[in-house]
Amino acid sequence: MARPALFGIKRDKFSLDTVRLYTQVQVLEHPEHQDACYIMEEWQKLRDEDRLLHAQDLPSKTFARLLPRLYLLEPANEAATDWRFRLVGTDIANAFPADPTGRAISELYAPEKVLSNAAVYRDVLEHLRPVVTKGQVEGLDRDYKIAEFVHLPVAIGEKDERVLLGGVFEHGYGRLPPAFPKKDKKKEPSAS
Repeated sequence: MARPALFGIKRDKFSLDTVRLYTQVQVLEHPEHQDACYIMEEWQKLRDEDRLLHAQDLPSKTFARLLPRLYLLEPANEAATDWRFRLVGTDIANAFPADPTGRAISELYAPEKVLSNAAVYRDVLEHLRPVVTKGQVEGLDRDYKIAEFVHLPVAIGEKDERVLLGGVFEHGYGRLPPAFPKKDKKKEPSAS
């Protein structure tokens, strides 16, 4: 049986060029979602050995069930004020009308969210520490879906270049209102 797409989105809903994501999240001290806890524990085991998780370790039995919900981000410019999706798991890709691999966050996120998200990603790589957030992503036709996001520094390539490993883990529907309430399309009565 096929697994439902992340956020329950049908790919033919709209063009990838029209996607503008708006994130409304809060930082968590510790992960809550079972899968987020698992990936953090595995990452921490390596850190305790003074090693950094390497991207080549991801396609393994340890991480196999999480791969559809994982992505890799790399800085898209020298200042790391924009980031590019280097690789996107299938569940995440299926949430979009097309695979966002290769796209910059400035192409997908609302302009007012790009710099704040980039700052979080820079912090993860500069300090080699994880950041876990929980909240909503608006713009994929499921504005009330609550998800947890794990951001981890990982190494990649022979030179151990640093990139960000992200994970998206759903909590289900919540009652938080969207950051941008939808406008009511009711027509106002005309003056007679």
